[in-house]
Amino acid sequence: MGKLVFWAAVIALAYGAMKFLARSQRRGDAAQRGAAAGGKTSEAMLQCAHCGVHVPSSEALFSGTRAYCCSAHRDAEA
Repeated sequence: MGKLVFWAAVIALAYGAMKFLARSQRRGDAAQRGAAAGGKTSEAMLQCAHCGVHVPSSEALFSGTRAYCCSAHRDAEA
């Protein structure tokens, strides 16, 4: 009976160690992905039709299909 408890404990510890290592690896991978992306998700960059500066698509101003970095450049092209 003592040997059975011993082997059950060894198996439980091995299983716990494997789960711990797998969880640590997933956290490390997620941290590396977050650090590589600067903590943000990637976003398309668009070139201003007036000056050529690249701006994130969420910050770009549009006139038709053309993207601009600011309202002054958008108005200058109109």
